[in-house]
Amino acid sequence: MAKEVLGWKGEELKEHGRCLVKLSFLQKIFVKYFVSLEKMLSGIKKIWKRYFNFGEIELKEINKKEKMVRIQIKDFDLHPIYCKVVLGYFEKSLAFVLDTKEIEGMETKCTFRGDKLHEFIVKYE
Repeated sequence: MAKEVLGWKGEELKEHGRCLVKLSFLQKIFVKYFVSLEKMLSGIKKIWKRYFNFGEIELKEINKKEKMVRIQIKDFDLHPIYCKVVLGYFEKSLAFVLDTKEIEGMETKCTFRGDKLHEFIVKYE
């Protein structure tokens, strides 16, 4: 509906996903100093189940040398706009943990483009 009524395109949908990640001042400090990338991503399945009762998420790769994370989601076939929203959510969540604003994600596989699953790669500086 937002896409049609508001005329949102890819970047606006990603921004909507980023806005879903809200942390208080104390939470931001806690995340910045006490939560590592590995710790956050090790709980990714638990976090996913908090928001969705379908779809299976899996952390496929953390590559610190190339500064990238690869995440796959199976059985998640809502509407194509959710792909951008989920990508924005991943970008913002990782930005908090990594304490960076230089972060960019892309969806490399999508069930709506004929792939068997969704795959997101998020790169950071």
